[in-house]
Amino acid sequence: MKKQIYSMYLNGKPYGSGNGAYMRELFSDRVFTNNLYGREEDTFKVVRGSFSSHKNKQNELNLDFLPEMN
Repeated sequence: MKKQIYSMYLNGKPYGSGNGAYMRELFSDRVFTNNLYGREEDTFKVVRGSFSSHKNKQNELNLDFLPEMN
């Protein structure tokens, strides 16, 4: 079975790509470990596929796959 690859954009710019676990790690590092780097708000967008493979909107995902983090 082929592993699913996702790409994450942060504030409209490529931020990282990898499997679901890596997406959770990127999100957690940005929000909880680094406290949004002093920003009040960040916008995350996660899409299925590599940065070059997701030009159509049907691949867009939300971050619902992330576990609740306290």
